[in-house]
Amino acid sequence: MEGVEQVNRRLEETIRSLERAGSLAVQMTAAQCVVYAKQRAPWTDRTGNARRSIHSEASNQNMTAAVGIGVFYGKYLERSNGGRYRVIDPTVFSYGRVEFMKNLKGIM
Repeated sequence: MEGVEQVNRRLEETIRSLERAGSLAVQMTAAQCVVYAKQRAPWTDRTGNARRSIHSEASNQNMTAAVGIGVFYGKYLERSNGGRYRVIDPTVFSYGRVEFMKNLKGIM
């Protein structure tokens, strides 16, 4: 069959392009989640350390990102007091999901 190699090459280019778009969407969403979490943190901290320590790390290889709090007591903010001071969980699992889909659609 003629053209099979060309079709395969174009298919591989398309796959690479989609992988780049997905990786970019993950990175953009992680950065947006950090800003969103810092703005909507439901606590008042005297030093600002907890709010400043909210960060993200993204991996290009497997299109993943992590959003977290860098202070030692961040886990207590997320898990204690019946979730009253949660910020990471709601940011990632509600805001992050919606924004990821918007970012992915916008890039594609």
